[in-house]
Amino acid sequence: MTEHRSWQPPPPQHASGRLRALLSTGGRWLPAAGQGRRLAALLLAGLVLVGAGLLRPAPRGLATPRTAYAVSAGGSLLGYTADPEVVVEATEALTWEVSVAEGRLVVLAGEVTVAAVPRPEGAALITADRLKARLAAHLRPATLAVAVLVDGQPVVLLGSEAEARAAVSGLLEAYVASLETSGGVRLLEVRFAEAVDYRTVEAEPDAIRDPEAARRILGRGTDQVLVHVVRRNESLWSIARQHGLGVDDLRRANPQLRGDLLQIGQRLNLIVPRPYLNVVSVEERTVLQSIPFPVVVEEDPARWPWEQVVRERGSYGQQELVYRISRLNGAETDRSLLSQRVLREPVRQVVVRGTRLVPPMGTGRFVWPLAEPGQITSGFGWRGRRLHEGIDIAAPVGTPVRAADAGVVIRSEWYGEYGRVVFIDHGEGRLVTVYAHNSANLVQVGDVVQQGQIIARVGSTGRSTGPHLHFEVWVDGRPVDPLRYFPSQ
Repeated sequence: MTEHRSWQPPPPQHASGRLRALLSTGGRWLPAAGQGRRLAALLLAGLVLVGAGLLRPAPRGLATPRTAYAVSAGGSLLGYTADPEVVVEATEALTWEVSVAEGRLVVLAGEVTVAAVPRPEGAALITADRLKARLAAHLRPATLAVAVLVDGQPVVLLGSEAEARAAVSGLLEAYVASLETSGGVRLLEVRFAEAVDYRTVEAEPDAIRDPEAARRILGRGTDQVLVHVVRRNESLWSIARQHGLGVDDLRRANPQLRGDLLQIGQRLNLIVPRPYLNVVSVEERTVLQSIPFPVVVEEDPARWPWEQVVRERGSYGQQELVYRISRLNGAETDRSLLSQRVLREPVRQVVVRGTRLVPPMGTGRFVWPLAEPGQITSGFGWRGRRLHEGIDIAAPVGTPVRAADAGVVIRSEWYGEYGRVVFIDHGEGRLVTVYAHNSANLVQVGDVVQQGQIIARVGSTGRSTGPHLHFEVWVDGRPVDPLRYFPSQ
């Protein structure tokens, strides 16, 4: 394999002697099959041949006043000359100009014939410059390039084997750099799933790619770059829908994404990779993992249920896990545990929790939990496979939330999907009311509240689609329809 990256074509006169030795009356340049190695050797020797063919010898000599040489290309007559050296000069000059313009070794692909014929009466002889211009319209430039073959099929062309190998190895280097190779990771194998080879071919100069574009084609299936810049209020779903993609496609195009959180101004690739070369890797990963400590609960009937004290503080243990992980294009395809070793045993935690029951409180007859009627936007019941355990009452942000009956506050905090929430026990844990999605809680755990007392303000915290109160009633540990307590509603 021969590189031509730094090649500079010789001036036309350097090759003319050897061409003259081959040129003869009636000679033809024709594309000849199986001449690849001979062509490369001749080109490196400085010969300029048309169409990758060889000049075929014929009787030598100059034209007589009654004869001339008819020069044709692609079946079209280009003109007459008295000296075949004019053809040599024209083809050398044209090859030189195209090679300099392309910055690489170029041959002119096509068919040119030079034949001795009777000179037509009044026919003017063509000059080398005019012949060069006419040849340019009939011959196309071609150059030696190196094709990267994937499983025997050519995928992309580069200017030299060194560039082709650099593009392929660059894919592996970029893949290794993208892996999390911090302490504890040892790469055992990195390879392509497909067979890769290289072949020298003739190609049109416009078809040759630089190494960076070739890496994109090999690794993504295209060298096209299409980017979306994240704007306010956009999500992965809205961006994917806008560009006719699925969310999974968008994630495959952007393997750096973690979760659903996007930042304004973040750049997302919109080209879903369909690589010609797939990278397979195997790694050994050592992970230090915490071992949760067991919690022992001791009951204290003198304390309320919300009163909890840690008597002996626990501590996490630690273990070392060694995994063998296989990946395809960075995505994990298999994981097996090779070894497990406990480095530190966990220490148990002892918690003292109250079991004292809240005495019966309240009337058992509820007042509406909002200071104004509001509108019920979602009732109690099943939503597909999920039970909606209360009712939703729409109201403006800041609307006062009232205790449905007297009781003791047993929870007042941020609580997952509930957002800010208040739980009130109305006696012995048998009847509990819940007030969720508040913008503010106005009571604390342990507070005794009276029926109708303002305990919070309406908001839209947690998992909420708009300002409302989510109100629940629990009886003996199970949710019931709150409207049972409000017959008029």
